[in-house]
Amino acid sequence: MATLDGKMLGKYQVIERLGRGGMAEVYKAYHPQLDRYTAIKVLHHFLAEGKDFLTRFQREAKAIATLRHPNIVQVYDFESNDDLYYMVMEFVDGGTLKERITQANGPLPYAEIAHIFRETASALQYAHKQGVLHRDIKPANVLLGKDGRVVLTDFGIARILSDTQFTATGTLVGTPAYMSPEQGMGLKVNAASDIYSLGVVLYEMVTGKVPFNSETPLAVIHKHIHEPLPRPRSLRPDIPRELEKVIQKALEKDPTDRYSSAEELKRALDNALSGVRVPEQELHHAPTVDEALSSQTTPELYDKATIAMPPEDESAPEESIVSQPTVAMDAEPTKSPPIQKSETRHTRKTLPVKLIFGIIGAVLLALLLIWGIPKLGESVADCNSVESCHSLAEERLGRNDVNGAIAAIETAIGYVPENEHPPFAQFWCLKGEAYMTIEEFDAALWSFEDCQAWTEGDPDLEELRVFAQEKIDMIRNR
Repeated sequence: MATLDGKMLGKYQVIERLGRGGMAEVYKAYHPQLDRYTAIKVLHHFLAEGKDFLTRFQREAKAIATLRHPNIVQVYDFESNDDLYYMVMEFVDGGTLKERITQANGPLPYAEIAHIFRETASALQYAHKQGVLHRDIKPANVLLGKDGRVVLTDFGIARILSDTQFTATGTLVGTPAYMSPEQGMGLKVNAASDIYSLGVVLYEMVTGKVPFNSETPLAVIHKHIHEPLPRPRSLRPDIPRELEKVIQKALEKDPTDRYSSAEELKRALDNALSGVRVPEQELHHAPTVDEALSSQTTPELYDKATIAMPPEDESAPEESIVSQPTVAMDAEPTKSPPIQKSETRHTRKTLPVKLIFGIIGAVLLALLLIWGIPKLGESVADCNSVESCHSLAEERLGRNDVNGAIAAIETAIGYVPENEHPPFAQFWCLKGEAYMTIEEFDAALWSFEDCQAWTEGDPDLEELRVFAQEKIDMIRNR
């Protein structure tokens, strides 16, 4: 689609393009008669080629235009012009939550999370009561106004594009990183699907990362469906356990195990954050994209009230400011309580035991130095290129070390530059064969599908594409 900058689109004068995504382009425009700036989202041409698109467009447009909520972007108009389908909505002068997360380069402060999440959940609760689902909740669809207002946008676009989960091009409507398992499987979605997506957004704000990521969209969807949720505390150990429980419940695989409503999820989050310390200025205003990560003031309690944490909680000590980003660790830190006078005698009694364990540790280290080092040359960590990791994978397959071979293959894939993945598609097929050897057929299936996906459009890889399809058919028909 050629840029519309400077052109008239109906009664709107297009000023500049603000962004471009997989579904549409967004422009800033001006309505001369009303002296009002607007945002215009123009859907891509190929999306309008589906069956009965105009009917769906008009039907969903009416439903979306009826939404009136301070945290939902107001839609002014839906029109078509020379085969261009577009929606006109209020212009929110600010950035997106996606830009804010990128700027932070890590977890957001808890007070900011609470502010953004509370208003987004309120918008979602209202929409669900009106019978309108979102279907594509993600940080890019959450606008952060310069006045601190949080606005959820793009309601119903996925519904407008298709009555099924697939567009005319055969791709899923939605964003894999934030897609619920049922949506990824092409099943009927409901409010619980939106709650799952909102839970992913919460996970990302709290940890600085999405829970599942991979080389291809299909692989990401597969992880949402089959893989257990990585514990938030494994990425940010200072997260209160109650907050982690909220995130885990919102991201249950089974929709019936999630929160029953966005309102219930919002209340659960408020309760989980009730005792978290945050800077005073964050209680009243969440920073926008234009504001640097500030808040250097004296910390005060989130709700000016202290609520005792569960006895097993290992979150940050009371004097720390947990709103500051925390370096991710591989394991949860063990924190010893301060030694009181009454504990001194007991501590002295345990010193010999610690000494014994220290001696045992030294012996084990010596044994490792004697026998373990010669074997380290066969470690995946020692292969430092595509070729060396490939050779190591073949060697391990020859020794029937299938899991080791898979690890080597994945390491080899990690060395492949993004723009060179298609020529190395055989690695995904090789990984699929390895998974089949140990009868992990689900993992094998997705590996072969990834292999096939990377061969698309390359006539030189036709033989590999056929091979991958044969394996896919074999697994599905077993």
